[in-house]
Amino acid sequence: MRSLKPLVKNWYNAKPPYIYGKTGTLSNNHCLSGFLITKSKKTLIFSMMSNNFVSSSNELRKEMEQIFKMIYERY
Repeated sequence: MRSLKPLVKNWYNAKPPYIYGKTGTLSNNHCLSGFLITKSKKTLIFSMMSNNFVSSSNELRKEMEQIFKMIYERY
């Protein structure tokens, strides 16, 4: 099994990295599972699945990034 790495290379770019996970994409389906380390150092495990979306996957990732950033900041 491969280890989880920070997703700072292409998406969910932050310093320091706070999202670690694995993505999976299929036609109009995008999934991301892993864990998020909040600003207060709590570790949250998550799985997010978006299916049948009509926008581009880049737009979807940007929306997901906003959700993760909100969680990072608030918890």
